[in-house]
Amino acid sequence: MSRYSVLYYPDFHPDSRWLRRVLLLADEVSRIVPLEADVKDPDDLAALQATIPNCLRSVPPQGHDVTFEASDLSRFVKTFAYIRGLKKGKTGDRQELVVHIAPGGAVSVQGHVFLHDSKMSSAVREELARHGLLVDGLARRLGHHDYVIVDERASNVILAAIAAQMARRLGLDTITDRPLPFVVNSLGGLDIERAGGHGRAEGALLAALASLMIPSATARLALSDYRELRESYSGIRRAFQGLTAETSRINRLDRMEDPTRFRKGVEAAADELFAQYQTYRKSRFGKAFRAWVPMSIASLVAAGASALKWEPLATAGVSFAFKVLEKRIVRRDGASPHDATFQMIAGIRRDIVRRSAVAKLL
Repeated sequence: MSRYSVLYYPDFHPDSRWLRRVLLLADEVSRIVPLEADVKDPDDLAALQATIPNCLRSVPPQGHDVTFEASDLSRFVKTFAYIRGLKKGKTGDRQELVVHIAPGGAVSVQGHVFLHDSKMSSAVREELARHGLLVDGLARRLGHHDYVIVDERASNVILAAIAAQMARRLGLDTITDRPLPFVVNSLGGLDIERAGGHGRAEGALLAALASLMIPSATARLALSDYRELRESYSGIRRAFQGLTAETSRINRLDRMEDPTRFRKGVEAAADELFAQYQTYRKSRFGKAFRAWVPMSIASLVAAGASALKWEPLATAGVSFAFKVLEKRIVRRDGASPHDATFQMIAGIRRDIVRRSAVAKLL
């Protein structure tokens, strides 16, 4: 069975609370980390990886991932010019840098990020310098020898384009924890990602639905409880991959070249799916089906055997169990093809509340 993997950008360290929600619906998340980069994860992210090995993989960019065609470079030039105009509007021709030094010695520069050299081609670096969006030499003086300090908005533009190229090469969906799409929100409608970027619609839907359907209380679960919960609902990840792909296809999201229409299309599709889920929960079928949780691969087989009173099903193949489940759904008036997925989401939500401190408060 194929694993549902997504490519995260723009940072090295996705927020662990956000990542917990996504990992209930995806098998693994990859992040863009150059081979030379020495990445030390925050304690909460390191603990999550220790509890669920290989849930967060590091994938290095290759030379052709950071090399862009002339049409892409022209978009960079236009976008960098737009950012430069925003900076001039605030400070005129002056460029002030505010450096923060944390108690532990970590250094940050307000409005800027440390971007690894291997994530930039020489052509992109030249354009950054020409538009005043790169602070040359300061990173080395601060002890970061393989990095340059770049305006954060410009860095996000570069990383979005790199992620799109890597996703096409690796066959992954792209995903980000920034508002969708963050490049458009921050740059007034200029879209640097190539039209129809690989998997951006499915990844955008995954991020939106994880926020809508998975309770934030997931972050309060003990790691052992979270691991057990995730293993119990292993079946949802394959089903969810099909759900996002079908939704993207039906709504023609990957054909939308206009970034504003794309954002609105993703939001509308996610809202519609959430509305279907809410209708399902209130339906007679949804209420009757609640006894079937949790829904791991193993429990799908057992649940199918119990529901149809066919004991031999307990040793049947997993694919047959899914077919049995589909037959049960089709036979119900008003059921939708997504009811199996909605059932598992309902079970996850219930178990998160039950296992978290929310249950005690209630």
